[in-house]
Amino acid sequence: MGVTKDEYSFHMKSQYHISKSFLDVNQVMIARKNEVFDNQYTIALTKNHTGYESQVYSKYPDAKVLYCENMNACLKAVYSGQANMTIGDAYSVKYYIQKLGFEDTLDIYNILLEPIQLCFVGQLDNNPVLMNIIDKTIDSLSNKEIERIVQTYTVGLKYEYSLLDTIYQNRTSITFVALVIIIILVIIGQSIKKRTELFMQKRETEILREKAELDRLTGIYNQSTFYEKAREILNQNEEDFCLIYMNINRFQVINDLYGIEEGDRLLAYIGKYLKDYMNNHSHTLVCRLTTDHFLILTTQSEYKKNKKIDILKDYPLDFNSALRFGIYFIEDKSLSVHIMADRAAMAAKSIKNRYINQAEVYNEEQRQIILQEQMIMDEIQTAILQEDILIYVQPKYDIENNMIIGGEALVRWLHPKHGLISPSVFIPVLEKNGLITQLDDFVWEKTCQLLRELKNMHCLLPISINISRLNFYRNHLPLLLLDLVHKYELQPQDLHLEITESVYSKDTEVIYSVIEELQQLGFVILMDDFGSGYSSLSMLKDAPVDIIKLDMGFLSLKDDMKRSYAIIEAIVDLSYTLDLSLIVEGVETKEQVAFLQKIHAQYAQGYYFSKPVPVKDYINLCLENH
Repeated sequence: MGVTKDEYSFHMKSQYHISKSFLDVNQVMIARKNEVFDNQYTIALTKNHTGYESQVYSKYPDAKVLYCENMNACLKAVYSGQANMTIGDAYSVKYYIQKLGFEDTLDIYNILLEPIQLCFVGQLDNNPVLMNIIDKTIDSLSNKEIERIVQTYTVGLKYEYSLLDTIYQNRTSITFVALVIIIILVIIGQSIKKRTELFMQKRETEILREKAELDRLTGIYNQSTFYEKAREILNQNEEDFCLIYMNINRFQVINDLYGIEEGDRLLAYIGKYLKDYMNNHSHTLVCRLTTDHFLILTTQSEYKKNKKIDILKDYPLDFNSALRFGIYFIEDKSLSVHIMADRAAMAAKSIKNRYINQAEVYNEEQRQIILQEQMIMDEIQTAILQEDILIYVQPKYDIENNMIIGGEALVRWLHPKHGLISPSVFIPVLEKNGLITQLDDFVWEKTCQLLRELKNMHCLLPISINISRLNFYRNHLPLLLLDLVHKYELQPQDLHLEITESVYSKDTEVIYSVIEELQQLGFVILMDDFGSGYSSLSMLKDAPVDIIKLDMGFLSLKDDMKRSYAIIEAIVDLSYTLDLSLIVEGVETKEQVAFLQKIHAQYAQGYYFSKPVPVKDYINLCLENH
């Protein structure tokens, strides 16, 4: 190790042997290039320079000393500005100053300090002979040989750059490259993020679109989407198209026998078949309307090629199920798709209960029915407001005395263009489309006005009005009727209520509760068309009813009149047993009247006694009767 005599005497004299000096090395100063020294400056020294600290202070009396672990640390202190200069031997400094950044920033200056005497040092417990051998070796070497050896292993060594040195040397390039990479990564990240967001947005849009456009169970279009896309296809293509309405015969039976899950599987199977068909045939569109009802838009040429395909032939169900088709050949593309679908549906309905021919093409007769139904719906409100709806009354008679006991309010529509329209034509249309309650309100009001007029003439007899099924789901029907009779100062028993047998057979809990409330208010309840249904006798046990109206249709049978007569006689006897009044309706001949008298039927209604007559004529009949 290289030491001065002062260092040796200060640190190591009592602990080590020291050899002769084998080389005197000049000390140099290292400072930043163009460094300007003021009165306050700091010198970085290695800790092993403490022995000649006095030399530094003698040369630089105003300096502060910063001690560092080694020469490399001293150079770093000067480079970073922690110190203004450092002092070291010329050989070490020339090696370390090769470090990246140092040689560009730092410079070497000669100073007048005592040279460093390089010696070998050994511990006191070593053999002193070893130190003598070293001293003799030093004496045997010339100064040039020693200097060559030292230069080879100091100045002659190339400084080995560490990874940190390399990074520092190329810091500008690395920083630029890193910045470019970061920018690229940010751009890529933003691009990926944007693409991901666009993908997620697109997927969410697709999911929402599918929910909005597709039927959940079958995966094909729903009704509203079908109508929209069908319109686009019809507008954009010159080919001839047809619209096919399809549903499953006896689908409810499948649900009842095999369960709703099996029914859903069947619908999903049909949906998949139709979807595949649509994907494989151009200008074709399919949808599920409701439950087991489907629509198919296709070209007429495709229909003619594929109309005999049996969709259900491979479906694994031990049930003789079949599909029913209504076909509408589109001639006028300007029609709304909704109207086209209605026409195809009407064609399908025309084959109800027929199992040989399961397809029907829409024809002109069906078109006229649709037009008539549309006219009825469009003009019924105007007819009511303008009182084109007329009240007729058909009297009810005591058979034995041929006396009127009351009447039944009926309606006729005197249309200004089409003349007299029968209720059998317009009432079913109003019931199907939910407009019947408007007509009922009008008839009930007019009937109460008639009753009030008869009461003023002192010939008041009860008149019955018909209560259609839909009225039982109106809020507070009993109170509505009660307010109506009180409005005209009548009693509930003056206004009889006729309810057809079919109304009793469905949703009995709701219907029965309303009828019982009406009875408690004093209204008289008649079961109309008794005998025309399938479970009349069983209903008599539980149904709330005061009077039975027996359908004389039994006697219109041409075969086995004896059996029909027997049934009517049994029902008449049963009414007496159950303490129920009975009116036989549909009586048209003298022979029928004779038979009813024979079996002691008391009341009757029919053309034999009187057809339905206008209100004025009914009032005259009542006055004559009175």
